[in-house]
Amino acid sequence: MFEKLRYKWIKLNEDQSYKLKVLEMSKPTFVRVEDHRICVVRLQEGWFGVNNVCPHAGAALHAGYCNKNGIVACPVHGYKFNVKTGISVDGNNYHVKTFKIDNREDGFYVGIKKF
Repeated sequence: MFEKLRYKWIKLNEDQSYKLKVLEMSKPTFVRVEDHRICVVRLQEGWFGVNNVCPHAGAALHAGYCNKNGIVACPVHGYKFNVKTGISVDGNNYHVKTFKIDNREDGFYVGIKKF
């Protein structure tokens, strides 16, 4: 309960909500919320979002691939990130910002962490 209070929740429009509702497992897609570009992946545990820009070379992560464990790979150089934590799994210091994705009765919401 208190976890949700640490986020600013923004409802996605109908088109973006539908795109997430029908999203195939482990297939990255892209949504824009305010000034945030977000790569969203659907896993068995739900939907997860990370900043869509790879910190290494700026490529769009949604154009890469994701495995069933939630590891998304950059399409340019193959840098890999855990979509649940945003942490690189390549042993380097790169990381991407994470976003909460909540599927509610009235649509999908993106949670942006408050500072």
